[in-house]
Amino acid sequence: METEYATRLAACYTVYNGIELLEDSINSIKNNVDEIIIAYQTTSNYGEINNDFLEWKEKNKEYHYVFFNPSFLGRKDNAKFNEANKHQLLIQKARKLKCTHWFLSATDHLYKHDEVEYVKKEIKKNNYKTTFTKLKTYFKENYYCLQPLEHYYMPFICSTDVNIKYCGWSPVKVDAAIKFDKKYTYKCFSEEEILMHHYSYLRYDIENKLKNAAAKRNWENKIPYIIDQFNNFKEGDKFFIYNKYDIVKCKPEFSLENYYKNKC
Repeated sequence: METEYATRLAACYTVYNGIELLEDSINSIKNNVDEIIIAYQTTSNYGEINNDFLEWKEKNKEYHYVFFNPSFLGRKDNAKFNEANKHQLLIQKARKLKCTHWFLSATDHLYKHDEVEYVKKEIKKNNYKTTFTKLKTYFKENYYCLQPLEHYYMPFICSTDVNIKYCGWSPVKVDAAIKFDKKYTYKCFSEEEILMHHYSYLRYDIENKLKNAAAKRNWENKIPYIIDQFNNFKEGDKFFIYNKYDIVKCKPEFSLENYYKNKC
């Protein structure tokens, strides 16, 4: 017997930099969701100031915005701890907007419309509290991607009943900042059912990404070397951060029209 599926789904974005991809990301899912919520910060988790998003926000008043002010506790995992708190803030905002479901997204996450609709139908039939997807990661252009797929998942559509807890629970490997406060019913979708398309290394300013990423401590002392690798990449090369993967040509799944239109 099918359970009743409330139709209020929120796409919940976290934004500091990488806004050159945000419009393409929103365009990929805006017809799947009822609300778009953006938690933004003008100070990074490492104290760097960037006000670029404020101009974008002024031009796009139709969305819901939540300001996030990171804390600086002096702990080595402070950036991830901040990210988890920001994710929980988004869930709370989704509840206030009477949404019954949400999914977290960064500016560089894109989804295919039909695959999102498929997941929504599966939730309707089975009443999953949490769902997870594999991701396809792209490098430098929309026609280069990692092979094979990375060995972790991204939470996808979840009930607003659930809460985020840093280093909490997950049935599969996910980032520490997107785990849950306890065990919930779940479904891990196969790559044939849905993929999150992760344009992780398509950026106008790769140095800004590397210096302010939540995972920076994994490469902090090699940033100049990584930038040099990125700028001089040619087909067949390896990349330090993805040294266990091949970077191969692949079919462009999204044109990234706005990203390329505005790229200098």
